[in-house]
Amino acid sequence: MLGPQGATRRSPPRAAARFADRQRLAPRASAAADLILSPPAAPRDWGALGMALLVGLAALAVYLVTLAPSITWRHDGADSGELAVAAAVLGVPHPPGYPTWTLLAWLFTHLPVGELARRVALLSALSAAIAAALVAWLVQTLWPRQPGVRAAAALGGLALAFQFTFWSQAILVEVYALHTLFVALIAALTLPQSPNALARRRLAAFVFGLGLGNHLSLIFIGPWLLLGFGAKLPPLIAARRLFGLLLPFLAGLAVYVYLPLAAGRQPTLRWGDPTTPGGFWWLVSAQLYRGALFGLTLPEMLIRLRAWAGLLAQPLAWPGLALAALGLRRLAAQDRRLALATVGAALLVALYALGYATVDAFVYLLPVFLLAALWQAAGVLAVAAWLARRQVAGLAWLVCLVPALLLWRNWAAVDLSRDQTARQYAQDALAAAAPNALLIASGDEHTFALWYVQDGLGERPDVAVVERTLWNFDWYRRHLAQRWPDLAVSAGPDVSDLIESQLGQRPIFTTDPDEDLALRYDLQPVGVLWRVQAASSSPPRSDNQILLIARR
Repeated sequence: MLGPQGATRRSPPRAAARFADRQRLAPRASAAADLILSPPAAPRDWGALGMALLVGLAALAVYLVTLAPSITWRHDGADSGELAVAAAVLGVPHPPGYPTWTLLAWLFTHLPVGELARRVALLSALSAAIAAALVAWLVQTLWPRQPGVRAAAALGGLALAFQFTFWSQAILVEVYALHTLFVALIAALTLPQSPNALARRRLAAFVFGLGLGNHLSLIFIGPWLLLGFGAKLPPLIAARRLFGLLLPFLAGLAVYVYLPLAAGRQPTLRWGDPTTPGGFWWLVSAQLYRGALFGLTLPEMLIRLRAWAGLLAQPLAWPGLALAALGLRRLAAQDRRLALATVGAALLVALYALGYATVDAFVYLLPVFLLAALWQAAGVLAVAAWLARRQVAGLAWLVCLVPALLLWRNWAAVDLSRDQTARQYAQDALAAAAPNALLIASGDEHTFALWYVQDGLGERPDVAVVERTLWNFDWYRRHLAQRWPDLAVSAGPDVSDLIESQLGQRPIFTTDPDEDLALRYDLQPVGVLWRVQAASSSPPRSDNQILLIARR
């Protein structure tokens, strides 16, 4: 050290030794400080795991009792027949192809229980139950050691499990329960603060890519949770984080390679031709349904919004709405990052569902219901904190009456355990068709049910089932000609060309006669079908007769 004249002041020998010791031990002290300042790994909370397990098992038990025994038309489940067949034959279902769901469902087709569709529906039941359990676990992980956290976890998980729409999708063959599970997995990996956050985010990126192979609408929610919106990060760090997540994301997204591989095997069920670049893009980009994306006009969206608001106005919805609002207020005050991430994701999904021009667009709201369950749990914690200050924290368990009331109210309307209408229709239709008949089907309900009974259950393989609108596509006509060579590919894209080429070759039937068929041909009812024959020389039908045939 320099003295007043610039000379070096000598340190006493003992002071010099202490200084040298400090210099030698500095790296160890720095490492120890880093260890102390880093968030320690939280001890495993067996109570939290136990509560999550109880929630999942309770949900699964209810789902198994109310599970559909076969395919169904209820709860907008018309796709169940087509999806079950795709799982059984490792086929390519309708766009965008659902490779993740198909591969997982194929595993369930090998279970030694029940009918094919019931085995595949178990994937939905298990996915929904795990999603509810993850909500219960996430609540206890985000807010540990807070008064009423067990009650909040039970409410969040069970209220989601027994919410009408969520429950309805857990007991049939569909992709939406698995879709919600992917949302829950990404939330569980990204929302809690963790010392190994980077590894968890990389795993979440892989899950995100894999989840896009189940339903593309995950694109509206995954980035919000994955990238931690609401956290203030320098641009360079944010870019490095994004680049580090790219490789695991692409690894998950590689599941789409399944589509050309499966189509190359030429399974009995395949949409499009994903073996070519153009056909692959047509399928995975869902060009067939592109017009439905934000396909509603503003007045139509307002009508839909009013209808959804009516559902929220039901008596049992009010406690959940109040708890969710209270919970969001609590989150905004205590954890702005979490509040922004969940609200931003929910708004994007809700906007997508609001503008999607299909009658079943409400099922796209399932991720919103999951995030709302977290808000409701936060609301329970706010109530429990208020009760704890008055020495009555145990009363927080009364909120579990909400899922109990949901269970009681929704059971009869949701239950599918005795529903066999769709399968019975298809069996009756195939029984009414003559041997080696050409059966022209229309609409998802009738067509997919026929596909299921024929290709899933193996009944009446002699009947050539042709979907009327799909006949317009070249790839569909080529596929049918491979299966039934006598069906002329060159017949033309109009179904009347097909009928003309098959008159006198095959008995021809249709599931849904319309005015055009009634004008061109003689239609005779046969069971649940109509037989199509060449027009006779009898007097033409009146307009009333044609309308009666078309409406039957």
